[in-house]
Amino acid sequence: MKNNNLPEKPGKKLSANAVKTTVSLLLCFGAAFLIYVLILKYEFALGYHLLYIVTGVLCCVVVILNGGFSKSVPSPEQLRDDWDDEKKQKFISRIEKGKAIAKKLMVVLVPLLAVIMIDIISLFWTKS
Repeated sequence: MKNNNLPEKPGKKLSANAVKTTVSLLLCFGAAFLIYVLILKYEFALGYHLLYIVTGVLCCVVVILNGGFSKSVPSPEQLRDDWDDEKKQKFISRIEKGKAIAKKLMVVLVPLLAVIMIDIISLFWTKS
């Protein structure tokens, strides 16, 4: 017997931004995997090195733009006392811009890391 007195659980609706990010991730993964398969098919040895170098450089750029691995932006009270308010605001806005750029670059970095992971897994767990 079903109890009709219980409230219905509303389903979580995905935001347009989440759908856009998911589609972007899938498209970037498809493109990166296609490039990886073409490198394999045509035995383009330099392609492996380029894939790893581009991924490493992109990873470093994301970490630098993000201001390390911190998620939060420092408040004006956490900054140096000898800075005036204008300099503090410039610094905070620069960090926020860098984090926004890093967030967009992550859409490219994550699929590249996934392709490298697939490459390493296939290297060690497949018989040739």
